[in-house]
Amino acid sequence: MNRLLLTTAICSVLAAWIPTSVNAQVFNYTFKDTSAANVTIKPPQTFVNPQGPLTVNLISGLDRYERVTVLRGADRGEVFSTTTSLVTVSDRLVSSDGTEYYGKSVLLPVLSDGTYTIVNDTLDTKKNVVSTSNTSFTIDTSAPSYKSLFPSQDAGYSMVLNGSEWGLGRGGAGQFSIFADGLEDASGIREARMKIKRADGSIVSDTAMNYDISAKRAYFIWAKDRNTQKGMPSSDLDEVFTFNVSVTDNAGNILNIPPQNFRYDDQAGEYTLFAIHDSNSKTSNVPGIASGYAPYKKGMMVSENPYRVVIRFPKTNYYEFRKGGLTVANSYGNTGTIATDSNYVYVELKLPQGRLDMNYVRLANTYEWGGVDLSYELADLVWDPNSLKSPIWAGPSIERQAADGSWFNSQQWKIIPSSKLPMTVTNVRYTVEPRPYEQRITGAPTCIIPVGASSCTAASVRTFSKGTTGYLHDGHAITSTIESTFNTPTWENIAWMDLPPKITGYDYNEQTNTLSVYINQPYDGAYFNQVYVSRAWLSNLITGKDLSIIGTQFDRNLATGNSVYTFNLKTLPEGLYDIKMNVMDNYGNTGAAPFKKLTVDNTAPSIDATYEGKPVTADVTVFGLENISINLKDALTVPRLTRVTLSGGPNSDLVDLSWIDKGNGTYVLNYPVIFPSTQDGSGYTLSIKATDEMNNSSTSVIKFNYMPKNLIQLERMTTFAVNTALKTSTNEPLAVIRASLLRTEEGAIARGVQTGKLAVRKDAAYPITIAGVTANPGETKDITIDLGVGDGVVIPVFPGKSNVTGVSAFIINFPQLQ
Repeated sequence: MNRLLLTTAICSVLAAWIPTSVNAQVFNYTFKDTSAANVTIKPPQTFVNPQGPLTVNLISGLDRYERVTVLRGADRGEVFSTTTSLVTVSDRLVSSDGTEYYGKSVLLPVLSDGTYTIVNDTLDTKKNVVSTSNTSFTIDTSAPSYKSLFPSQDAGYSMVLNGSEWGLGRGGAGQFSIFADGLEDASGIREARMKIKRADGSIVSDTAMNYDISAKRAYFIWAKDRNTQKGMPSSDLDEVFTFNVSVTDNAGNILNIPPQNFRYDDQAGEYTLFAIHDSNSKTSNVPGIASGYAPYKKGMMVSENPYRVVIRFPKTNYYEFRKGGLTVANSYGNTGTIATDSNYVYVELKLPQGRLDMNYVRLANTYEWGGVDLSYELADLVWDPNSLKSPIWAGPSIERQAADGSWFNSQQWKIIPSSKLPMTVTNVRYTVEPRPYEQRITGAPTCIIPVGASSCTAASVRTFSKGTTGYLHDGHAITSTIESTFNTPTWENIAWMDLPPKITGYDYNEQTNTLSVYINQPYDGAYFNQVYVSRAWLSNLITGKDLSIIGTQFDRNLATGNSVYTFNLKTLPEGLYDIKMNVMDNYGNTGAAPFKKLTVDNTAPSIDATYEGKPVTADVTVFGLENISINLKDALTVPRLTRVTLSGGPNSDLVDLSWIDKGNGTYVLNYPVIFPSTQDGSGYTLSIKATDEMNNSSTSVIKFNYMPKNLIQLERMTTFAVNTALKTSTNEPLAVIRASLLRTEEGAIARGVQTGKLAVRKDAAYPITIAGVTANPGETKDITIDLGVGDGVVIPVFPGKSNVTGVSAFIINFPQLQ
């Protein structure tokens, strides 16, 4: 490069800037997106959604042309090509994040949706290619599509699951969700959000929805196992809300699904344990009843078995008067309203002494199996020791006998591994506390425990077959002919599963080295969540051993059985792997699928910056920035240069630089505007960042002094503080720059008019005027100087402003002598 800098004591230096690059000369894309927002996208992000033309901003160096060719799709048909004008000091750009660099902006024509490749050739002043880069991007201007928005249709409990206003509650066991189904988009789904609003438009919550990529379904969980989930409002079915779902694709296009009205009930509301029946009481606190009831108190003694408890409800919280109120469920004995007044309803329940079961008695909330657990509410009552005792199970309550004669507890959860199938059980045995009355076991099967006895056995043959799944959840109860409320229940819980989980796919994020494994578990969450993925892991086919890396469950959709487990492959020791993905459920069923061969590299690349084959140090003066060579090395994967920043110098500059890839991990830098520095503390700092294929990054910082390779440096000159060219009595200028014979890059004598730049350092005391051009401190101006026949030149120079004293440093830069 035939670059000439004339510098003098009143003179200054060219400044330099450097671009942030990610394996490409495309610095970023700028456009107005489909929502009319101004957007800046940087590689390696590839999806864009311009509503009109797209601007490609290129990082370059001085005295370079940039040729941009846009190719469409896999067939790489050319749709656009242009070459920029020469990059000069006036092409210093500032990006939206404040980064400064030299480059050009190219406005592409309006392109249709699809995938494109930008071939960016960097050319020298003779239009020869010095480097080439390829950057791909995808235009997607269409918002995602969807099929329907609906709630879990198996929610039950009389919920309103369609129509213009849904009625939702906490339901029963399981997970209940709002689904945005059939989500489709060319660029993929980035995010789905659920905003819940009140009728006045105020926002209750704004929650990221789960996204099941296999099912093409986003979902928001409103209740799980009778617990309201994050984001749902707490309500007593007395307010209308709206579900507002928005779906954003990877290009930034947004789908807003029409709002859906709903009401929700998760509040039990007011109720009061009011009275206990006492036949010996001469008074009563129940309205309209004169005697036989005592006010309810925690810890009070109850002498009757069965006993009767009275609960008072406000009419505003009783289902008979308001849909959002409570109802009473009681399978033990009689239930009925025994009194009312203007504000309250008084309901009596007949119950047996002892621990109650919520399956048999509860205050039920709207759209919910439960609401209030009376077994908990009444647990503090004390039973009169002289009263008749209710039946009680003893442990183990229920046992099953296998075909080999062994017994196992089937009242606690019994999970039968798939390796034990088929399994046949032949008998069932019940154990209770002895009572002075006959106890009858009801359910399937039945048997009688005589007075004073504690157990009985009945024949019951069941077979759990291979290739099937199932759940034995038989209910059994201790009853007695002497009292109908004596009904003490319990349940068996035996589950088996011989349907293996499957790995349905995977995704590998090259930027984070995260492997996402997609798994489908048949009947996931069934049998009170007794079906689930118990383990997801990786193994190495090269060694035949499992890897220590731990998978994390990222998502689990019980409606489809799909889940996602993520693995951070950066946590693996360095080396070569042939990875297999594995999954196991809690019954021992397994599934597997291959991933790929992978080199794990946890060591950052080394960076070696040299000048004339020697390391660059702070005491080195570099002549010509192009003579700094950056060399990258990495033992396991291929490194790449990702950012170079130049800072310091007499102008205290800060700029990102572009580079030329010379191959084999060697790079040289493109020129910014850069002023000469000396060893007076005005040296430069070069910050070099490199990244390998596993995203290990290293940064090297070098300091040096700088001089242009083709430099004429003049002594400091002194002139009067007037803005005119003063002359001697012989008509010669007092302050001049003298340049003798100058030659072009080919060695010929430079002649005629030369075009260059006059740059004044920003710390200059006053402007500088040369050849009719005035540049203020920190300014760069175009300048032309006639070298004539090439036998030397005298250039007058003088302050651009009168009556100012001090020092002003400047340079005249001729990028290419002719």
